[in-house]
Amino acid sequence: MLRWPLFLLLSLAAHVAASWLLREPVQPLAGQQADAPQVLRIAAIQLQAAAKQEPVAPPSAPASEPPPAVATAKPEPVSTPAVKTPVAPVPVAKPVVAAPKPAVAEPKPKPVVAPEPAPRVASASSAQPSAPEKAAGKAKAPATPKPVAAPVTQSPEPVEVVSHQPSFLQPPKPPSYPATARRRNQEGTVLVEVRLDRNGAQRDVQVLRSSGVSSLDQAAVKAVSGWRFKPETVAGQPVPSRVQIPIAFALAARR
Repeated sequence: MLRWPLFLLLSLAAHVAASWLLREPVQPLAGQQADAPQVLRIAAIQLQAAAKQEPVAPPSAPASEPPPAVATAKPEPVSTPAVKTPVAPVPVAKPVVAAPKPAVAEPKPKPVVAPEPAPRVASASSAQPSAPEKAAGKAKAPATPKPVAAPVTQSPEPVEVVSHQPSFLQPPKPPSYPATARRRNQEGTVLVEVRLDRNGAQRDVQVLRSSGVSSLDQAAVKAVSGWRFKPETVAGQPVPSRVQIPIAFALAARR
């Protein structure tokens, strides 16, 4: 803002000085050169030219403050009630009833008059009854009932008996003493049970009471399995039986 008046004052002073110098020439002092006024004139002209060439910046306008923001409240949407459009009722088609057809009277059939039968002539063959009539006249003979086979009654299974003194077909072979039990001086008694069928054949052999030594038990079962027994009988009929045989394993007396 202060530069503009300063330039005006400088320009005015330069013009006044230039005009004054042009009207009254100054006498040169002793020792000064004769071209001194030219130097002043050139300096004044240069100052004037510089004042003309320098652009003057226009005064800047004061920055305008932005207007304060005003909050505007949005209007709430007004809910308009929904208008129901009246619905036209759908026309209901009435059922089409077919007109009943007139009943056509059917013509009644004329009664047929049967011709009168001609009188039959009695013949000798008509006096005798026909064969089917003879068969129908005969009384049917009653069918004789077939004999019904009597149900086969199975004989009840004989009850197994226990034999305390079994009989043998061959003398039983004594069991062999196991070598391991002999070396270890092992002794004991094994109770073996044998189940026989009505023919005396063995069905099962098992140990009822162990001796405590497995090798002695196995030797006793192996020996009894090779024995052959006679069947036990009750009232002269052979029956299955069970035989319990104790087998003792004992070492000879030591010396």
